[in-house]
Amino acid sequence: MSLDVTTFVSVYGIAWNVLITNYVEQEQVEEALKWFISMSYEGLSLDATTFVVVNGIAWNVSIE
Repeated sequence: MSLDVTTFVSVYGIAWNVLITNYVEQEQVEEALKWFISMSYEGLSLDATTFVVVNGIAWNVSIE
């Protein structure tokens, strides 16, 4: 069985935060936001980690 990234992330919820965090760390803010929005569309609840990651996105945008 082959899983694409979206399927993998949907099945393994914690991977959302990891995926978004990695994009933020690589300064790929637009890609991080894309995945954050996808997370919201999937109906997943935001947790403390997601909140911290999203603040990281805002921080990166504000200093650019």
